[in-house]
Amino acid sequence: MLSIQLHAQNLEKNINRFYGLRVTKNLFGAWTITIQYTQFRTRGPTKLFFCDTVDEAKLRVHLILKRRLNYNRRMECEYRIVHVDSDPSVILEEWIPEFQTLNQENIR
Repeated sequence: MLSIQLHAQNLEKNINRFYGLRVTKNLFGAWTITIQYTQFRTRGPTKLFFCDTVDEAKLRVHLILKRRLNYNRRMECEYRIVHVDSDPSVILEEWIPEFQTLNQENIR
C-alpha cells in the first residue's frame, strides 16, 4: 500500500545508511508497519508495528518519519526521502507530513 525509502550519506564520515518503511493491511484487518534499516552492503534488523486503525498507523508513520528526518543532530548527516511508492488510492499528504517539499520525481 505505501513504501517509503530514506537515505543518509556522508562519504567523509563513512556514513551510507538506508531506511525503509512499508505500510500494509494484514489478513486480520490490522495495519502493519515494517521498518528495515541497513548500512551499505549489510543486512540490518527489521521491526514490526501493528495498529488497529488507519489513523493510528498514520500517527505512527508521522512519528517515525519526524524522528528519522531530524536524526542529523546525532549522526551529523541527515536522512532524506529518496523514493515513495503507493497505491493510487493513497493520499500521500495524510501519511507524509513533508510531502509538499519533496522532489516530486521520486514519487510513485
